[in-house]
Amino acid sequence: MPEPVIKLSPTPTKSASPSTRVTTSATTKSTTSTSTNPAAAAPKNVTNPHAHYCVDNALTFCVVITKNSSASTLSFTAYTYYTGWIGFGAGNQMKGSRLFVSWYNSTNGTIVSERVATGHVQPVVNNGTAFTVQKAPQSMGVSVPSAARLSMTVTVPSSSVFGTTGSFVWAVSGTAPFQSDLSASGFQMHDEKGVFSALVLASGPA
Repeated sequence: MPEPVIKLSPTPTKSASPSTRVTTSATTKSTTSTSTNPAAAAPKNVTNPHAHYCVDNALTFCVVITKNSSASTLSFTAYTYYTGWIGFGAGNQMKGSRLFVSWYNSTNGTIVSERVATGHVQPVVNNGTAFTVQKAPQSMGVSVPSAARLSMTVTVPSSSVFGTTGSFVWAVSGTAPFQSDLSASGFQMHDEKGVFSALVLASGPA
């Protein structure tokens, strides 16, 4: 049986300086959450005790993490009210982080692109992590709220950097990528970003 991860806590961060921002459809801002109780911002329809983090009740960015010890995998379900793109990565800052960035293509299919952030420039395409794209694991009680307008679920090996780090970054945008049907498409800079910490390997045996 897959079991939930048991600890998640937010860590605020500052957004990029105004000189590095790209004008998009929303105002750039950073995480303002100061709650140290991960249950305080839990998605209301996630009834099982999964690890979860929401920036705010408006669904600016939320993620639910589940661990499957028998398969040695971790699943990340991330969602937002933004409609352009959503991303999260392993690391305590954008620079150097391994990222998953997702958006919907012209047929409303889900595109997930693995990237590496090198600073306040376009993250470059990277194919270094084995991952699968799937629907939110509803059999484990994970579902995406109807108010969310963009979501993705990726499953990665527990031995990957996503399973061995304790720090994650996130970012969202209201502007769609330039070529939505291409996983290597360029896209504008985030409208909002932040960091959070998660003890992703703290569950007991399956």
